[in-house]
Amino acid sequence: MKDKIQFISTIHGMPDDLFPEPSRKNYPDWFKDMPLLTEGMKKYNRGGTVKRCPSFIEWFGQGYVLKMWADVVFYNSEDHWGWETPDQQFSWDKHPAEQFQNYLPHDRVNVVYKAKSPFKVVTPKGWSCYELPLLFDYNNDWAVMAGINGTDTFFEWNTTICLFGKKDKIFIPRGTPISQIVPFKRNSLQSVNKFYNDVDKETAKRLYQSEYGGRSLFTGSYKIRKNDEI
Repeated sequence: MKDKIQFISTIHGMPDDLFPEPSRKNYPDWFKDMPLLTEGMKKYNRGGTVKRCPSFIEWFGQGYVLKMWADVVFYNSEDHWGWETPDQQFSWDKHPAEQFQNYLPHDRVNVVYKAKSPFKVVTPKGWSCYELPLLFDYNNDWAVMAGINGTDTFFEWNTTICLFGKKDKIFIPRGTPISQIVPFKRNSLQSVNKFYNDVDKETAKRLYQSEYGGRSLFTGSYKIRKNDEI
């Protein structure tokens, strides 16, 4: 399907709310609860909290959030590893320590599990997907490992989770956001290094328009500049 990413469940009857969904629907609670302004600020003042920062808003709106598809309990030990799930079709494998954690410059990772995920991810030709840990999640028990899947030719989605800390078991409830899936088109840009005074006229115009847009409003300038052809 052109211009679409497909999330396909191999398990019949998978509820809609367990399929990956747009990241913009899954802002972290701490970010949703954060005010726009710091104490004593007026709405026309510049600055404020990161809730006004375009980089945060853009990041939290990228791609899709993958949620845990079934309750799972992981044993948090390389020597006594294992997992418990409600059904054998929700199974996992363990990554041997010699594949990854033995070579880390720290001993933070206790054990690594790889999902037999019920999802396949399909993108149009020329598109791949990042799988990224949930940045700004601040979870001390586990994290998904980052990676890239060529989802126009390889459709398996085998999420890998590292466990940390001293808990004997770690429980991840069904529906818990676990990673961010971000599609991207495979291409490359040639880098060019220039000084500000040496840029071409077109680039100079774009720089000027962007700078003026940022100076002319107390808030909201990023949204306007983003929608303009600069």
